[in-house]
Amino acid sequence: MLLGNPDLYLETVASENVYLLWISRAQTALFLFMLVTIIIERITYRKGLLPKQGAQFTFFWVIIFIPVLLSAFFSTRNDFHYNILFFPLLLIAAYLSPGFKIEEKIDKFLYIPLIFVYTSLFAAIFFPSWAFQYGYNQSPIGLPMRLFGMAPHPNILGSIAFSALVLQRIDNKKSQANLIHAIASIITILLSQSKTIWITLFIWVIVEAFIKFFGRRQQVYKIIGYGLLLTLLITTSFLLFQQKMLEDTFSSSITLTGRTDVWTITLDVWKQNPLLGYGPDIWNLDFRQTYGYLWAGQAHNQIMQTIGESGILGLLSLIVFYAVLIQIGSKYAPVTKGAAFGIVILMLMRSFTEVPLRNYLIDISFIMNSIFYIILLNSHQHKRQM
Repeated sequence: MLLGNPDLYLETVASENVYLLWISRAQTALFLFMLVTIIIERITYRKGLLPKQGAQFTFFWVIIFIPVLLSAFFSTRNDFHYNILFFPLLLIAAYLSPGFKIEEKIDKFLYIPLIFVYTSLFAAIFFPSWAFQYGYNQSPIGLPMRLFGMAPHPNILGSIAFSALVLQRIDNKKSQANLIHAIASIITILLSQSKTIWITLFIWVIVEAFIKFFGRRQQVYKIIGYGLLLTLLITTSFLLFQQKMLEDTFSSSITLTGRTDVWTITLDVWKQNPLLGYGPDIWNLDFRQTYGYLWAGQAHNQIMQTIGESGILGLLSLIVFYAVLIQIGSKYAPVTKGAAFGIVILMLMRSFTEVPLRNYLIDISFIMNSIFYIILLNSHQHKRQM
């Protein structure tokens, strides 16, 4: 209702409780202070010597935020926001912290997505009018509703449930509880009706079957990973340069649900500053209000989003990061029973329709990416033989 009434939407945003706003600011300041304190303490403890393990991976994940910082000062809409620093500082703090064996901590990491899975299913049973989005007329399976549950969007809930499936692979215990967790996660993915996650799950199953036949060889994982990356780049290039054909082929009421307009706007503002893009404010509230797209909080494609906010520099850093991610995921896939590569598949597939690497807010995407990073960072200590 709010998104269908711009005046009501803006009035609601403006009437946000001022006390909650200041509490949030205080929490944010405390979070940043803790991260900076940890970084200073660890550098002091290590006497300036940085750990070799995870250095490359951390460096290139941090690097994708450098063009964003540059665009915040030198882009079309130069406006710096301290929340850009959240995730890079977290990465550095985790990188400098002591490592651990994944199998000893996986239960704690798994709790987070499972809480979302089970509370969402509980709400679906006992509070369906709150948990579901009704009137969904694009269902491939004939269900006229999508499960939001405890997540802000069904697509996000689907990705959380898929994450639960991936993390369970690391756990070596074959128990009835794990079977129940897997079934609950699959049901959640089905009810969320996120087509991106359905395709992601299908690809992961195919990859696992393929690997089972050829063996868990790093080279096989790399070929698959780079194939997905190439597909992402080709698909996005098509979106960038064939928009007129898309607009003529699809109407906003069909499957792309207005995304062709979002891509067109993103491309138009990028052209004003090809090197550094529009800036981190692209698709924020003011930007959406200007173009009349209050529902679109992102460009619905990671590469398109990156081009729009940090231009060609951002795109180059993102492609290099994807390559490093594939290398790391492929390297540790054999010792994590494919879980490390499952993380790669999820991040690449979500990049087709979402922006999983933006991480400017401390939300569920931020938390899940933090878990993924920590797991990949410490996968070298996972010695279990397959």
